[in-house]
Amino acid sequence: MIMVSVYKPAKAVSLISLLAALTACSTISGGNNILPDGGPTTQEVYNGHHNSAAQPGNTSETYNVQRDVQLSRHPGPWTRDAHNEINNLFPRVPNLLITGFVFPHLSPGGHPVPGYSTQFPVYERPHYALPGEAAPVNTVKGVAETD
Repeated sequence: MIMVSVYKPAKAVSLISLLAALTACSTISGGNNILPDGGPTTQEVYNGHHNSAAQPGNTSETYNVQRDVQLSRHPGPWTRDAHNEINNLFPRVPNLLITGFVFPHLSPGGHPVPGYSTQFPVYERPHYALPGEAAPVNTVKGVAETD
């Protein structure tokens, strides 16, 4: 029997929960297997795949036709999606970046810091255009649509 000190309740609780977890993990659930025992082996599946690929009618041309049919089912760039809707309904005002140069200097600890360039935006937060201020954006081509 494990002796638990009454003066350390946190240690006792963690020890009891550890023992409960180990007991729960060690139980076997009625002998049911997770995966069924029947079925083909990996080698049989591999061989079957290569045999079906070698049959006539499974050429790359047939594959390309099937691929083209699948691609034709996908919507084109003119369809509405969430990304296009958000960008067209709520266009942002361009937030220009100003480039600044920080000259070489010494840090507060006396260490040399080399000169470097950095950029910061003109606006602190994004601003949105009013209706009619911005042209709708075609996100597929990356250019604005014009009438």
